[in-house]
Amino acid sequence: MLNNDNICIKPTTIRVAVLMGGPSSENEISLNSGQAIANALTESGFSVHTIIFSNPADLYLDENIDVVFPALHGNYGEDGQLQKVLEDNNFAYVGCNSFSSSIIINKHLSKLELINAGIPVLPSGLITSKDQSLPENLDFPVILKQNTGGSTIGQAIINNQSDWDNFLKNAFTIETNLIAESYFTGIEITVGLLYGKALPIVEIIPPGDVFDFDAKYKYTNGDTEYLCPPKSVPVGKQHEIQRLAELIYEKLNARDMLRVDILLDQKTFAPYVLEANSIPGFTQHSLLPKAAEVADISFRSLCKNLVISACQRRI
Repeated sequence: MLNNDNICIKPTTIRVAVLMGGPSSENEISLNSGQAIANALTESGFSVHTIIFSNPADLYLDENIDVVFPALHGNYGEDGQLQKVLEDNNFAYVGCNSFSSSIIINKHLSKLELINAGIPVLPSGLITSKDQSLPENLDFPVILKQNTGGSTIGQAIINNQSDWDNFLKNAFTIETNLIAESYFTGIEITVGLLYGKALPIVEIIPPGDVFDFDAKYKYTNGDTEYLCPPKSVPVGKQHEIQRLAELIYEKLNARDMLRVDILLDQKTFAPYVLEANSIPGFTQHSLLPKAAEVADISFRSLCKNLVISACQRRI
């Protein structure tokens, strides 16, 4: 695991722009992540400039900024558009490059990349029209999700044809593409990665059957448990899953960080990869920072090291 604490770059000499907000449905979550990052970097001695925006046309970056830390979730933040702007204007920045970001955020395309690499995923199909039938490789029940959206916004379990027809009538108001995936109940885990190395696994136990938006943020149906290390996965299997996550990081050409969501068969612990996130939640209570803390990487050190890594790419 890379530790930049001993690298001779003085935080007081580095100007960091933390970007937050953005135009996606995950705006509020981004604001929480961005403020937490900004606070941690300020405590580490960086010169921090917080930039909140909703319209990409309003984004302005001073040319004297040394490093950009995007804390934007969803479209424009994770889909490569922002990263392309930063690359075209020669800004060093934290996270995956524009091409990798555009693949990782797209559940359909990233699944194809993983399938080509022999990595197990659940059967799925891309849905592009409200009149589209259930893909031939699927049977009810299925889960319908935004293809590029996150935080399980707009997600639903579809049990039959009537549910399917009713859901699709209004499903395309948020996004132009959906993905239908086999509904599978298993042990839900997530694996955070830093610089290609897996952190301790987090087991997620929601109060209901699905780890949905309420279970992540609202808790109206009860609290979600986050166990790191996990209680339901044998140590040997944990190591296998961590190696799998490192392979996913490599095959998706990730950079700096990634979080991989996986379902495990409850009996065999066989893994099925759900998706990856190039800019995961970034508060002290978010899952990648939670795993980093278990690995003795404080939230402040996590943010600091990511900035210094990006700064080194500029040197």
